[in-house]
Amino acid sequence: MTVKKRVSDLTSLERFNMYYKEQEPNLSTNERMRRFIWNPKTRQFCGRTGSSWSKIALFYFIFYAALAILVAICMWTFLQLLDPRQPMWQLDKSIIGTNPGLGFRPLPPEVMSSVIWYKGNDPSSHQFWVKELSKFLKAYKRDDKKAGAGQNIHNCDFQHPPPAGKVCDVDISTWGPCVEGNHFAYHKSTPCVFLKLNKIYGWKPHFYNSSDSLPPAMPEDLKNHIRNLTAHDKNYLNMVWVSCEGENPADRENIGPIQYLPNRGFPGYYFPYTNQAGMLINIECRAWAHNIMYDRHEGMGTVHIEIMIDNSNCSAQCFAEAKHVKDPFGHPDSLKILTNLAKSICAPFNIKINSAFRGDNPGMGHRPLLFEEGALIWYSADNSTQVKKYVDNINQFLAPYENKSLLINKGVNQRECGDVKPPREEVCAFDTKQFGPCSKQNNYGYSSKTPCIIIKLNRLFNWNPDFYDDPGDLPPTMPPDIKEYINSTTTAQQRRKVWVSCMGERPADVDALGPLKYWPYPGLPETYFPYDNTPGYLSPLVAVQLLKPTCGFL
Repeated sequence: MTVKKRVSDLTSLERFNMYYKEQEPNLSTNERMRRFIWNPKTRQFCGRTGSSWSKIALFYFIFYAALAILVAICMWTFLQLLDPRQPMWQLDKSIIGTNPGLGFRPLPPEVMSSVIWYKGNDPSSHQFWVKELSKFLKAYKRDDKKAGAGQNIHNCDFQHPPPAGKVCDVDISTWGPCVEGNHFAYHKSTPCVFLKLNKIYGWKPHFYNSSDSLPPAMPEDLKNHIRNLTAHDKNYLNMVWVSCEGENPADRENIGPIQYLPNRGFPGYYFPYTNQAGMLINIECRAWAHNIMYDRHEGMGTVHIEIMIDNSNCSAQCFAEAKHVKDPFGHPDSLKILTNLAKSICAPFNIKINSAFRGDNPGMGHRPLLFEEGALIWYSADNSTQVKKYVDNINQFLAPYENKSLLINKGVNQRECGDVKPPREEVCAFDTKQFGPCSKQNNYGYSSKTPCIIIKLNRLFNWNPDFYDDPGDLPPTMPPDIKEYINSTTTAQQRRKVWVSCMGERPADVDALGPLKYWPYPGLPETYFPYDNTPGYLSPLVAVQLLKPTCGFL
C-alpha cells in the first residue's frame, strides 16, 4: 500500500518540484520552443542564464586565444629554423635521398598514365601535346623586353662553369626539329619527348671518369658514342648519360632509330642544383644608438634592400665613359636596378607599426619607392624617361625640404642649428644641398650610374636617442668605416648622432655592392631630436651613394 506524503514531510527540493509541476500549464510545441529560446520566469536564453553564457564564452575565448598563441609560437619557432633558399635536411639526411628520378614531358592528362597517343594526320589530335610542351618550355624562354629577364644566366661549357650566383643557360633553339616552331615534329609523326633529371638540392653526379669502366648494363650504342666522343674531348666524361630503348624485342623493333638533342646526356656543369634564382646584393642599412634595438628577423632598427645583379658580357671597367654595354632594349650604357620592394617597401612600414607597439624603437625608411612597379625598380641610365620616373619620386619626397611653402606653417619656425639645439617651438632646417652629387641637379646620380638612396629614421613621438658618446664604447658589430669616421670627429658634440651604416649582408654582396659614400655624413644629428609634432619639422636624412656597383643589372 502506497502512503502519500504530507506536504510537511517533503524536502525543500521535492516541495519546489511539486510546486512548479503543479503550476506549469500544458504548453504546445511552439510555446515550448519559444519558452526554450527565452524563459521570462527563469530569465534563461536557450537554456542558460546570462551568467552561464558569460562564463562559457569567457572559457572558450581563453581556450582559443591560448591555442592561437601556441600555434603562433610554434610557427614563429619553425620559421626561424627554416631557410627560404635551401632545405634544412639535404641528401642522405632528407627523405628524398640522393637518387634523382628521371621525368619526361609532355605528360598525359591522366595522372597515372604514361601513354602519348595521337593521330599523325590529325592536327587537332596532336595539338594538346604541342601545347603541353610549349607550357613546359615557357620557363626556358627569356623575354628581352621584360626587365630583369635572364639577369643571372651564364653561357656555360666544360671550360667555363657558372660563376658564383649564376646558372647555366639552356638554349632551346639548338634542338633542331624539336622546337615550338616545328610543332616539336608531332605533325610529321616523329614526335619529340623531353627528358629531365629531377632536382635534388646539393646533389652532384659521380661521373664515369673512364670510357673503359662503363657498366655492362649500358647499351652498346651509348658505349660506342661515349668512346668516340671522349676520344676527342675528355671533358665529355663529365656527363650524366641518357639512353632510351624499347622494353621488349617487339618494342625495340617498333620504336625505330632515336636522335638525342642537343647531347646524349646532361652536362656536369649544370650540377649541383642550389635553388639559385638570381644574384642579389642584399643591402642592410642600420641606425646606431644605444636605445635603438636591432633585430634582422623582426626588421627592428634596420631597412633591408635587395638589389639583383646581372653581370652581362661587359668588362670590369664598364662604368668608364669609354666603355659601352649593349642593352637588350637597344640602349648603350645602361644601368638597370631591380629592387625587391617586397622587402624594401614593406620593411620600413612594418618597422614603424611594430615599433609603435614597442614604444621606443624607431624604424627606418628609404626613397625612391615606386608602388606601381610592384617588385621592380628598373631603368636605363641613358633613357631620360626611365630616369625621370625615379628622380620625380625622390623630388616629390624632398619637395617640403626645398619649398617651405608646402609646409603647414610655411617653415617660419625653421632655423639653421649647426650643433646647437633650437629653442622651443622652433625646428632645425635641413638643407638638401648637403647631398653633393646626390642632388636634384645631378638627378641623384641615376644618370651617371651612381644612384643614391635616401635613408630616414621614422618619427617616434618624444623619442630621444642614447648616443655613443665614448668612442671606446662602440659596439663590435659596427662596421669599421663608421667607427673610423666617428674616431676622426674632433668634438664630443659631433659624435652625438644616430649613426647610419649600409653594407652587403654576405661577402658576395659586399663585393658586388662596391664602395659607398654617405652625404652629408653617415649620421643624423642630435639637434633634430626629439620629434614632438612641432609644425615645420622635417626629418633628417642621409643620402647613400653607390659609387661603383657591379656592372650590368643591379
